[in-house]
Amino acid sequence: MSGVVLEGYLNEKLVKAFVEDAQLVVRAEQELVHLPVELVLRASLVNTNNSILVQLKVLAPTPSDRSCSSCLPTPNSKRKHILTREQWQNRDCDPHVAHLTHTSISIHVPNKNQAEASAWIDQVQKLAYPNESRQRILVIGNPASGQGRGKEVLQKQVIPIFQSAGCTLKVHQTQKRFDAFRLAQDARTQDYDVLVCVGGDGTMHEVVNGLASREDVAEAIALPLVPVPCGSGNGMYVSLHGASNFNVSLACLSALKGTTHAQELCAVTQDAALFPNDGAFACQGQASNGRKYVQYYSFLSQAIGLMADVDLGTEKFRFIGDLRFSLGYIMGAMRNKRCEIDIQVVLGEYGSTDRGRMRQRALSDVPSTISKGGRAASARKLRYGSVLEPINMTEEPLELTRMSAQDNGNSASRSWRRVNESVSTLYAGKMPYVARSLMAFPYASPADGAIDILLQTQTSSFFQKIGSLIDGEEGNHVLRPGMHYFKVEALRVTPKKLARQRYLSIDGESMPYGAFQVEVSRLSMVLLSLDDEVWRAPILQPPAASKHETTQDPNRPQGH
Repeated sequence: MSGVVLEGYLNEKLVKAFVEDAQLVVRAEQELVHLPVELVLRASLVNTNNSILVQLKVLAPTPSDRSCSSCLPTPNSKRKHILTREQWQNRDCDPHVAHLTHTSISIHVPNKNQAEASAWIDQVQKLAYPNESRQRILVIGNPASGQGRGKEVLQKQVIPIFQSAGCTLKVHQTQKRFDAFRLAQDARTQDYDVLVCVGGDGTMHEVVNGLASREDVAEAIALPLVPVPCGSGNGMYVSLHGASNFNVSLACLSALKGTTHAQELCAVTQDAALFPNDGAFACQGQASNGRKYVQYYSFLSQAIGLMADVDLGTEKFRFIGDLRFSLGYIMGAMRNKRCEIDIQVVLGEYGSTDRGRMRQRALSDVPSTISKGGRAASARKLRYGSVLEPINMTEEPLELTRMSAQDNGNSASRSWRRVNESVSTLYAGKMPYVARSLMAFPYASPADGAIDILLQTQTSSFFQKIGSLIDGEEGNHVLRPGMHYFKVEALRVTPKKLARQRYLSIDGESMPYGAFQVEVSRLSMVLLSLDDEVWRAPILQPPAASKHETTQDPNRPQGH
């Protein structure tokens, strides 16, 4: 035992409560509670007539959870809440952490032991919150997300957890599209420590754009953001917390205790003529030729072709969850429709077609040297202009089937190059996962100054496409024939014809089908996770700790 040992009564039984090796232990005749101290939400003291009441608010495995049976020594054990430090450290994949619920423990201590109880509470609070805690929480929730599950998650899990932690809460529920955008745009961000988004990636997309559209954009975008998963894909949550499950409790805990990480945003521009009704959510700009464009921001993905059709063309099948993406992809692969687009890219200083180089850079976590923040005018300024500007094209196309020294970005390679491929789909993004079943961009890095691009050729066979689907869960699809994976600083895509029943998906949201241009923005959002280090895709984890390093990539450096 270490520190102060507290003795009291729980359900008229004598208990001892202490902290040992950062584990909270409340022991009666047999252990009742055994948890990592990180799962303590709040410890407080309440005066009663005859005794002092020590109240503990914690997150713990539910007593009826059968998945915890392996922790119990005998069938007759009276243990209730047990989670070891090893299980907590492996929380991304340990099933015992998947069923955490907020619960309360009250220990009666004689009045004469008040000083002892107070010292014990101070010890627990310091261990539970080694850094400054976040107490002022703004919640924007989409009650309709997850087939209506969002409302239940908000009321039965999110709000009670923050209340148990003693937080001051402001809760807004959206009713229609763009409500989250307007709420974020109008929020007094200086009054809050964190903004929690209860919903899917679409809710987060609106919140990010609401913050980015403000006059005080540099200050507003610095408010830390936390996704609580309720949607279909939840790519941001999975990238931050792992693909094993959607854990609301862990998301809320990261809002209270998480470490801040900067995540680059992508600036997207389109012709304003494409937005007759709903372009108000985007910033307006004027090209050198006098035409107007809209500028908005993407944190996750930009898709056109098969993957956009899978994402947006399967909306009516949302009731089957993630499975709709797999079924939609199989149907699309059978049709094998060509995506009629022109593609131009800028490698710039941070782009590359060398997977080994991309992986090594992601492993080194070298931050981008591009300056962030600044006032509104500079923060939203485009390096490569809008989609309406003429571009400086080089005659040499970007050959994806071979590598050259010129295809490893350098500061002088700021010219646009054409990609001559027959395309089934083009997928671009900044985070590893777009859904639990698809690690689309395995070498994504939060601040490497580049956009990851996945391009699948139309000439690849049906079985090659299906193989890519199977390998997508662990990120090995990038090694498949007919798949090209590379990084750029800027991307322009121009449909050759405005076909019906084709989609443009930005962060899973439907945007007008037409030409668009993407570049890494000067703006970065701030995310919270329970890991101190910058997040990494599982494929980038150390070999001893990862099952994802079994595939031999000819471009993957040896010894990693």
